[in-house]
Amino acid sequence: MIRIFHFRWSYSLISILALIAACSIFRPSSGEVVLGPGSFNYPDPRAGLADLSGYTASLTTSFEGSENGQSVQWSHVYVMRYSKDPLARLLTIEGEPDQPSMMAEMNGAAYEVLEDGACGAGVLDPQNSFSLRMEPAKMISGVLGAEQAGQETINGIETDHYTFDERALAESGLAVSTGEMWVATDGGYIVRYLVTTTGDEKYFGEEVGGKLTREYELTEVNQPHAIELPATCPPGMIDAPLLTDATNILMVPGFSRYTTNSTPAEASAFYQEQLADLNWSAYSSNETPEGVSQEEYKQLLEQMQAMGFDQPTEPAPDADEVFLEFQQGDQILSLITWVDEGTTKVELVLSNATE
Repeated sequence: MIRIFHFRWSYSLISILALIAACSIFRPSSGEVVLGPGSFNYPDPRAGLADLSGYTASLTTSFEGSENGQSVQWSHVYVMRYSKDPLARLLTIEGEPDQPSMMAEMNGAAYEVLEDGACGAGVLDPQNSFSLRMEPAKMISGVLGAEQAGQETINGIETDHYTFDERALAESGLAVSTGEMWVATDGGYIVRYLVTTTGDEKYFGEEVGGKLTREYELTEVNQPHAIELPATCPPGMIDAPLLTDATNILMVPGFSRYTTNSTPAEASAFYQEQLADLNWSAYSSNETPEGVSQEEYKQLLEQMQAMGFDQPTEPAPDADEVFLEFQQGDQILSLITWVDEGTTKVELVLSNATE
């Protein structure tokens, strides 16, 4: 119960705001809800983040208390690095046994890295992005009625300092909280946030009591962020055009496959022109059996087989098969196209030049 507490209460204040706007709110036994005495309202902790070109956001949530009569102590640490252009997010997680140790979204793919270092990837679904659920700022609560406490420079950023208690969290009568937040004077985003909440089972749930601390901080604001994945992760989605009559399309991180009515030679000419415009250079060009070594082609076939995809026939391409390679930085893009039962198949495989 207590391990998911901070997710459950992160959204409560926005819901309360909506209700306040619609009607008067009353507790059945104590009358109107008591909010903070100050004049500063900040209902959405994610405000202003979308306007930043990059940042590192960290959140440490820790609990010390008891559950079912047993002493309990835990700490969760979330650190998200964000880049707006190119769009990329990388989140590391410590202390959550049921979560991956790292999650990332970049190059059209969603990645998860497990504690043993294994990395998996899938096509990124923007409607089910981990960033929608696990942005650190989304795990803290907004405030209603915080009090001005001056101005300070935090992490090199001019901020307005505010203090608040459980009333500004709409939790009066449920727990006792003390909190502070520092909001960027220019930009309106939270630079630092600290709140400590002490409560019993009325707040945390049955047989649970203790102290919960949440500390959030934003650093490296608007600084360049070169977000890199672990070497164990597969490449991202292939950014290359398809022939206009492409059918039976399959696109996953590092691999694309489809069928076309074009000939292998026509597909070859198409990609040589299109990829040159995308700053890919010819790495090797082998369109005849004499131009491809058995070892080169065998290695490519083994790579495709390991990925679970179809391959053209062995041992080397014939007149109806084309094998081309292109390079961009440390990446190799391999094009394989061949005729199968009267239809041309096209496959693109992305790999690292060092593999």
